[in-house]
Amino acid sequence: MTSLTDALRSGVMLAAGFSPLFALVGSVATACLLATDSGVRRAFAAWGLLVAVWLVGDGMRTIASARDLSDGVGSLLPAAPLWANFLAIGVWGVGALGVAYVLPAWAGAFAGRRVTLGTGWLTAGAVCVGVSLAIASVAGSVR
Repeated sequence: MTSLTDALRSGVMLAAGFSPLFALVGSVATACLLATDSGVRRAFAAWGLLVAVWLVGDGMRTIASARDLSDGVGSLLPAAPLWANFLAIGVWGVGALGVAYVLPAWAGAFAGRRVTLGTGWLTAGAVCVGVSLAIASVAGSVR
């Protein structure tokens, strides 16, 4: 049971160390694209953009840590079993993507779709910036 809690705690702490610049840029661009009701094609492009920015900002570090662990070079939790290390890496990747990238983009798109007269993208960007900065400040205090 301690391996599970250690892995979850380690993954959450690593997820709190996301790159705020990439999170801000990616989530604002995604929120602005999703704010207009343009159909499924634009939504796929927006979420693809968000995942691509996450890969550049934080995803490659996560993938590199998983590769180091599978090669036997590095370990996040040296005394824990292998599954706990992979769980920590999974929580790290999914946590950073969900909290730092998806949550602000969703909040911005949610607000932007409720604005009329063609300024929904602007509202989406403004709300997304506010949510991103709030998450970055809370994550900075957690680390």
